Amino acid sequence: MSLGGKGTTVRMSQFPCCRHGKKAAGKLANGYVSWYWPEDTRWCFYTRWCTDCFMEDIFPIIGHHRELGETSEAFCLVCSEPVESAQQTFLTLYPPKQEQKDYAFSTCNGCFEEFRNNLARGGKIVKDRGAKDGAQNGAPSTTESAWAQVEL
Repeated sequence: MSLGGKGTTVRMSQFPCCRHGKKAAGKLANGYVSWYWPEDTRWCFYTRWCTDCFMEDIFPIIGHHRELGETSEAFCLVCSEPVESAQQTFLTLYPPKQEQKDYAFSTCNGCFEEFRNNLARGGKIVKDRGAKDGAQNGAPSTTESAWAQVEL
């Protein structure tokens, strides 16, 4: 909490915004930005955006994606050129006090790297759960959980 204008109390976010690195007034939107590059390697970044950064950097991307509608997979979201083999960047968004929203953004090969890097800027890399280094692979466990003994 901090004092806002005219001595009013303003609730500050618990964590800093990924864009500017500072705590902001109010809650943050959380998101996972992911893509596959090369095709079999998944990259994922956990991001947090304050309202101002979200409205300036992320919301216009979502708005343009909506404008393209049914054609969003056929045209690059950045340069609007038709794409035969689109590069996909995925966003799973958790806005404060709203349901999860999922987006798949298509870009051409020329725009892909800059687009995905901008969307994930400031985020923290998330280890791939399907990796072969002992991380979870998402398959159900065959061992009995200690929680199976607990009756609630």
